[in-house]
Amino acid sequence: MVDSSGYTDEQGFLEIKFFDTDLHNVDRSENISLDYNLTANATDVAGETHKANAKLKLSTQSVVVRIPSLTTIDLADLKPLVISAKDNNDVPVLKSLQVKLYKLSNSSNTTGNDVISYADQWIYSPEQLEQWFPNNRFLKEQGGSKEELVFETEINTADFEKFRWPADKLMPNTYKIVVSSLDDGLIDGENSRTFTIFDSRSAELPGGENSFFYLQANYLQVGDTIRLFSGSKYDTTYIIRQLKYYSQKNKKQVVIRYYNGERNKGIHKWEWKVPADVNDNITLSEVYVVNNKLYRHEEIITIERIKKDQPEIIVERFQSQLHPGDSAVFSVSIKTKNENIAAELMTTIYDASLDKLATHQWQLPFPEKGTRLYSNWPQYISTYRQSELQFYQMQYPSTRKPVWWMDTLSFSIDLSSNFLEPGQLLGNIPGIIVTNGAGLSEVVVMGYGTLRKNATVGAITSVQIRGISSLEPYKQPLIILDGVPFTADLSSINMNEVTAAMMLKDAEAVAIYGSIASNGVLIISTKGEITLPVQKQEPILKIRTNFAET
Repeated sequence: MVDSSGYTDEQGFLEIKFFDTDLHNVDRSENISLDYNLTANATDVAGETHKANAKLKLSTQSVVVRIPSLTTIDLADLKPLVISAKDNNDVPVLKSLQVKLYKLSNSSNTTGNDVISYADQWIYSPEQLEQWFPNNRFLKEQGGSKEELVFETEINTADFEKFRWPADKLMPNTYKIVVSSLDDGLIDGENSRTFTIFDSRSAELPGGENSFFYLQANYLQVGDTIRLFSGSKYDTTYIIRQLKYYSQKNKKQVVIRYYNGERNKGIHKWEWKVPADVNDNITLSEVYVVNNKLYRHEEIITIERIKKDQPEIIVERFQSQLHPGDSAVFSVSIKTKNENIAAELMTTIYDASLDKLATHQWQLPFPEKGTRLYSNWPQYISTYRQSELQFYQMQYPSTRKPVWWMDTLSFSIDLSSNFLEPGQLLGNIPGIIVTNGAGLSEVVVMGYGTLRKNATVGAITSVQIRGISSLEPYKQPLIILDGVPFTADLSSINMNEVTAAMMLKDAEAVAIYGSIASNGVLIISTKGEITLPVQKQEPILKIRTNFAET
């Protein structure tokens, strides 16, 4: 489109303007994006040539609207929804967003063995057919679900406003939320989510649904309680519920079955406490039979075992920027609760600027690929004929074993494939950093602990700091609420408003907030993501050594 050259100014900038005539024909009401490839060659005074490539993207919808993942919501436990907007460069956009909430007249489940498709002419009316065949649903209208607007509002991201659910206008059903960003009356960004609302206080099924299965959380700790809400529209169904896990104590697989007998239609709540000897995960299955059809649902619950004697890595002093020729001292220590525990500390420093040249890409071996027997089905098995095993290939024993740096629990993979995914890399291989970023501008060493969660369980309901059960004045840590120190009682905070929380301990807290944070820092946000304050470093003075310079 343009091929030009020139000299940079005193600040090293060169401005080249070009005009794309195609931009005059773009209809802003449509979602259109244009990608440009930029290539620049620069020659310095020494005669060396430097080359750089970049991409530029222009879009009529330049605002990316982000809505938290929504699948199932309990009407008895509605929490404010944090909706944000960013541009294509991931920079926050502060503006008003239009939010519309629609009720779907028909369930999103318009397919299946229990659903009879719409017919342009009926010999008998759908109502009469439903009386004769009560276990089937006949679509009375053509097409998908109809949308009925039930609520409309605006939120301003500049004021960190949240979307508040209109509880008085909601009932168990399938809904759709649409968030739009407008510019001069035209949409420059939009996103939507379809989800189901149920009420744990009643047994009513969401409208149009034949069955219901909702697990409140699939990432728990030992001693937590599994809460399951399930049911169907069928009356007097015989249900079997099964739990399967590996026992650390007995060193074998444990299978527990509950024969609940006949269950009436509607949603029912079931609870079970996670025992202390569970290892890694629990497989929860629910099976019931209706009209010679087998319905089955299976979920895998990840169990985290808290290691009480796990050592902590403390970085007492660190620098994030170094200049050539500088020296730095890093003081790293290991802290354990039991003095009799021995630990070995291994540290690695490497040049992170190499990532800008070529980011490390781990290619895992794929010697073979075969199809496995599925361990669970998406929703149910409708008939014996449809539950036949197909495309099954015999698996031969392999000597391959996961290496020590592979994390088998933190990455979701397709159970029908025996591939190992690069996303399972823990990133703690000496000299290797696995990153999704385009490059690193500085090296920052942190001792923050991390926790992976596989399910969104809502706002945080309790916080425990360094093993204490109460926040007494003489040992209370520093509490930062939305960037401001908080001195009131922690119980006065409405946990339904909390969107994120982070705990800093020891040297990390002191390095950011000073000596006032010697007992640790609890950072709580009710306005979206947590942003840590930037540590300002004193400028490094370069001492002049050659006084003959002019």
